[in-house]
Amino acid sequence: MMNTLITVTFDGKFLKPENPLDLEINHQYQIQVISPKIEDEFDKLEQEFNWLIADLGVNQPLTRDKAYEG
Repeated sequence: MMNTLITVTFDGKFLKPENPLDLEINHQYQIQVISPKIEDEFDKLEQEFNWLIADLGVNQPLTRDKAYEG
């Protein structure tokens, strides 16, 4: 099973992908729709998290990416 994240534009009738899709014609696919508004909220939360860590006096700001570095 393949999972692929694509970005599409909805023109009111059709979903139009930004790039060509490597999908078989006449097959059924399940699509999960993620609203840009939700992504914006995650970005705001990440910015608030970064400011909170900076306010705690961490020498180098801790970001989510740095937190997962091994």
